[in-house]
Amino acid sequence: MIRYCSNQDILLHSGKHASAFVDTPLQVLGIPNQSEKDEIVKSVMHLKNAEIEEGYTMDAVVSRQNLLMDVRDKLLFEPEYAGNIKDKVLPKSSLRIPWTWLPGALCLLQEVLGIPNQSEKDEIVKSVMHLKNAEIEEGYTMDAVVSRQNLLMDVRDKLLFEPEYAGNIKDKVLPKSSLRIPWTWLPGALCLLQEVGEEKLVLDIGRRALQNPDAKAYIHDLLLSMALAECAIAKLGFEKNNISQGFEALARAQCLLRSKISLGKMTLLSQIEESLEELAPACTLELLGMPHTPENAERRLGAIAALRELLRQGLDVETSCQVQDWPCFLNQALKKLMAMEMVELLPWDNLAMTRKNKKSLESQNQRVVIDFNCFYVVLIAHIALGFSSKQTDLVMLFRILDLNP
Repeated sequence: MIRYCSNQDILLHSGKHASAFVDTPLQVLGIPNQSEKDEIVKSVMHLKNAEIEEGYTMDAVVSRQNLLMDVRDKLLFEPEYAGNIKDKVLPKSSLRIPWTWLPGALCLLQEVLGIPNQSEKDEIVKSVMHLKNAEIEEGYTMDAVVSRQNLLMDVRDKLLFEPEYAGNIKDKVLPKSSLRIPWTWLPGALCLLQEVGEEKLVLDIGRRALQNPDAKAYIHDLLLSMALAECAIAKLGFEKNNISQGFEALARAQCLLRSKISLGKMTLLSQIEESLEELAPACTLELLGMPHTPENAERRLGAIAALRELLRQGLDVETSCQVQDWPCFLNQALKKLMAMEMVELLPWDNLAMTRKNKKSLESQNQRVVIDFNCFYVVLIAHIALGFSSKQTDLVMLFRILDLNP
C-alpha cells in the first residue's frame, strides 16, 4: 500500500495484500542478495545509462537518476534496505521517496517490470488491427475466418491488460504464461501463424493436430494452412536459387491439397501443378548433381524417376513436357549419371530398333529427344558396364544400333 506522510514523503510499504513496489530494491533491480558491490554498481549504472521512452519531462529524467543513485547507496552502505530473495525475507526498512521523485520512480518501475507504456500499447493495437483488416488467402472456411478474428482480439486484450502474457523481445525475456486456445480457434491460429511467417510452427502443430480425433472438423483449414506454409518455404528456396528445395516444398503442398476433396478444386492447386511442370527439368538436374551420399539416395532415385518421366513425355510428344532444348538437357543429365543408371534408365534396345527405321515418325521423334551424341554416351556406358560385370549382352548393343547420325 502507499501511505501519504505528513512530511510530504511517500512511504512505499509492502503490506499483506499489496504488491512489492520499491520496498525491496534488490527484487526490483534483479540483483542477487549476496552480489558483490561491483555487480550492484554495474546493474544500477546499466539502468542509469539506458535510454528511456520519449515524452518524459526533464524533471522525470532527473528524479529517475537521483532515485537510482539513492538506491545504489542504500544497497551498498545500509544493509537494512536489503532483504533476502532466496529466503523470502523482506527488508527491515522501507524506502522513502520524496514527491519530486515520484515521476522518476514510476518511469523506472515501468522499465524494470516491463509494463507496456502508451507507445507500446498503441503499437499492439496497430499491429493487431493491421492483421484483423488484412485479406486472408482464399479457400478458408467461415469458421477459420471467425476464429482468426476472435483470437486476434483475445491476444490484443491479453497483451494490453495481462502483463504475464507479454515478454520482452529486446531483452529476450519469454512470457510467464502461455496462451491456451480452444480447438475451435485452431484453424484461425494456424492461419495467423502462416501469415506472420511461422511456417515451421504451422507444419509442426498441423501434423500433430491431424493425428487428434478432435481435429476432424477442421481438417480443411489445417491442410490449407500447411500447404500455404510449404508454398512460403518454396518461395524462400527459389529466392536463394535453391530450386530443388523449392520444388520439394511445392510437391509437399500439392500432396496436402490433393488429400482433401474440398481443396482439390482450388486455383492454388492448379498453379502449383503448373509450377512443378515448369520446374521439373531444372530441379532434376540439380538433384542429380548432388553428392552421392546416403542422405541423398532417396532424392537421387526420385530425380532419376523424374528424368525417365520427362523422357517418356518427350518421346510421346506430350505438350506438358517443359524441356525446351533436349540435346543440351539430356547431355547434362547423362553426365551426372553412373553407367548402371544410364543402362537402367530406358529400354535402350527397343529404342535402338526404332531408331534404325529412319523414315518412321517414332524414329524422327526419338532423334529430336535423344540425339546421336547422347545415344553414343549410352552405348559406351553399356560396353563399360558389360566388360566390368562380364555381361556380354550389354556389349552387343552396338550391333543393334546404327551408329550413323
